[in-house]
Parts: sequence; structure tokens; C-alpha cells
Amino acid sequence: MDLSYLKRRNKNIFAAYKLRKRCEAVFDCLRAAAPGNESPSVLDIGACDGRLLSYIKDRLPGAACEGIEPDQRFYAKASDPRIRVRPGRAEKLDFPDASFDFAFMSSVLEHVEDAAAGLAEARRVLKPGGALCVIAVFPLYEKMTVLTGMKKSDHFRNYSLPELKAALSAAGFSVVKAEPMPFPLFYNLALARK
Repeated sequence: MDLSYLKRRNKNIFAAYKLRKRCEAVFDCLRAAAPGNESPSVLDIGACDGRLLSYIKDRLPGAACEGIEPDQRFYAKASDPRIRVRPGRAEKLDFPDASFDFAFMSSVLEHVEDAAAGLAEARRVLKPGGALCVIAVFPLYEKMTVLTGMKKSDHFRNYSLPELKAALSAAGFSVVKAEPMPFPLFYNLALARK
């Protein structure tokens, strides 16, 4: 992924729509996972420029929002002073055990080379009863966008809904919800508890 992603996301109507819908879905999962908690600790694993964290902070001003992003070009673009985005990788999170109420990976798991390690780390940093939301692109949609030249192949693996549920279960999570997002959003969504 390169910086042109940020330009497309900001100028392309469909890309902006997809990002807004992912923001809404993550926020809905947060509210379902921590009802009544007006100051949850939230971790965005693969935060890019922190846009999803800003969306959460707008709606839950008391939330403690942190993100990690492996690509310096993206985390350097995080400009919202209410959130913190720093360098980091899903496979080795630089946080103590049981640090967060809620974590999410929005269109990120497919970019993680060792997804099992990334999910294990997410589980480690969640508090007991904490929840993880994962949004992953449909494998067929990804294949078609690469074949048609709309984007370059940059995924280590794509996850069907059963594969996503199996990966979360293998990491020790209890899957609470798993469903495709509504058309024309070509994503699967899963919410799982520690």
C-alpha cells in the first residue's frame, strides 16, 4: 500500500463511502462490546493515519484512543491531537498485557504476514472480557481488483468468513458475531471476545 491510498480515500466517492461504513461498523462493535462504557481504552492495529480512531473520539470523547502502524509514511500523517498513533506491528504489540477494552483491525489482517501471531498479540493486550473487531476484504473481490489492475497485490492471505472465524477461534477468541457487510461493501466482519 502506498500514499496514493490516502488520496483515493479522500477523493474517490466509493472509497470514502467504504471508509465511512467501516468506521460505523467498528464503532457499532465497540458499543456492542462495551455498552455504557463512555471511556473505553481502544487500540487500532494498523491505524494508517488514525482516521478510524478520530471517528471514535468524535463520538466518545472520553475514549483513550491509541493506534499502531508499521509504515512511517502513514503514521506520520496522523494529525488529530486527541489520538496517538505510533510505529508498531501487529505481531509484536508494545503494550502490557490486559491494556485495552477494545481493539480492531479494519482491512488489516490480510496485510499481516504472521496473522496467528497478530491475533495472539491482540488477545494478549485485551483486558479479560475485552473484544476484537476484524474487518477483512472478500477474497474474490480482492482477486478481481488485482486481476483488473485496480490495485496491486499486497495481501499475505485473504479470509473468507469461515476462515476468519476459524483464525479467531484458533487464537483463543470466542466469536460473538460474524457476517458479511452489506453490499456494496466487499468485507467480512467478525466480533470476538477474549
